[in-house]
Amino acid sequence: MWGVVSPRQTTKIGCVNVCTMGKEDEGRAELAIQSIRKYELDVCGISEARWLGSGKRSMEGYTVYWSGRKEGHYEGVAVAVRNNLAGSVTAWEPVNERLMWIRCNAKNVPVTIVQCYAPTDCSDEEAKDVFYDQLERVLSSISKRDILIVMGDFNARVGSDYKTWTKTLGRYGVENGESDNGLRLLDLCATNDLCVLGTFFQHKRIHKYTWYQRGKERRSQIDYILI
Repeated sequence: MWGVVSPRQTTKIGCVNVCTMGKEDEGRAELAIQSIRKYELDVCGISEARWLGSGKRSMEGYTVYWSGRKEGHYEGVAVAVRNNLAGSVTAWEPVNERLMWIRCNAKNVPVTIVQCYAPTDCSDEEAKDVFYDQLERVLSSISKRDILIVMGDFNARVGSDYKTWTKTLGRYGVENGESDNGLRLLDLCATNDLCVLGTFFQHKRIHKYTWYQRGKERRSQIDYILI
């Protein structure tokens, strides 16, 4: 990502579902951050962090901002920012266990990053409605002059129908057909003038999958960066 902090500086941004960051004394969080550092990411959105409450802490060269449940180690989102860039974070808000955002004071224009963890496709309709209603409220509250990045595990298959979703999808989607969550995500993108970034770049198919089911040879792309 060009110029998140400075026009002359390239910033690497990604997102991952870690399944759990574990409790503080278990060491799982350190392993997750080490993996983020392995891929030389400067900013990484984290789904299923499963930490309680909200806050920030420094670990393994990153400052981690998180938002989770008050009780119960479920869901949870976080954003890890390299310590040398953490000073550019001017504001952040832990919305709930599925949504949070941080705002960075870039030298050209401010950048707001929204981290998400959506309900699965098999969740009830009400849970999905609540999530997307909350996400819409968050997006509507962000200044139009900000560069907006929305990312995370959306549990959605958006398909490859770029002719219908002309400004939203590129030519390099992974699968045919959209799931219910996929259609919800595409509608969100179309309403907010966002595109599913990964579908605009040609990569080997194996490098596009973000979810695997062990033993059943099932795989899909359900994690996205929208911009």
